[in-house]
Amino acid sequence: MRRGLTLLRYLSLVTVLLLAGGGVAAAQRRPRPPKPPAGRPKTPTKPKTGPPVISSGQQVDLNRFLQPETVTLFIFTNPTSTMEQAFVKLLQEQVGSRGGLRLIRLANTDAPAAKQYTVTQTPTVIAHDRRGREAGRATELDDVVAATEQAMRLARIDWVDEHDPRASNAYKMLGGGKQRVAGILKTMSLRPDLLELIIPLSEKAHFSDGYLTRKAKEMVATYVSAINHCKF
Repeated sequence: MRRGLTLLRYLSLVTVLLLAGGGVAAAQRRPRPPKPPAGRPKTPTKPKTGPPVISSGQQVDLNRFLQPETVTLFIFTNPTSTMEQAFVKLLQEQVGSRGGLRLIRLANTDAPAAKQYTVTQTPTVIAHDRRGREAGRATELDDVVAATEQAMRLARIDWVDEHDPRASNAYKMLGGGKQRVAGILKTMSLRPDLLELIIPLSEKAHFSDGYLTRKAKEMVATYVSAINHCKF
């Protein structure tokens, strides 16, 4: 009896070892998953691009490259100058999305584009406002940034220039053009015929009591202007 139990235990042990061996062999045959990379792969970054080059010294019409509804800076620069390359990079960082930058590369100031726009040194920046008019020139970074900020203050709605001969006709119904004209009225100065009609209309509809008192109308107008972030 004891010998039979011993034989049974022996056979059980052999069976267990065989099964275990088969499992090990199967595990060895099973393909191992790939090892994870040592570090997180870096996301490829797009190289930063500089301002577009619109001329390599030849004559160019700057008006064709104006950026709509914002300031455009035309940078006349020598591409071989490390200092001027740094100037362009700093200007791009300072101005950012507030304006459009365009490059005119000059080997020297005898290039046709330099003579076309009377550029006598590099770097020179010619700033155009959102109307496409030349707003100023500068050769120093701080001066360029200041000119950009000044040009950005230009109102989105155009009106007649104070020095324009048409100004006296536009403002003749407002104190004969002798007193300062409010900006909200200047917005109609390019149509003096409409400006002349709007004055009595506003006096009757807005600046007098009616279904609402004048004070109530002013309060409504002020509230609407505040919502629209309008100073008028």
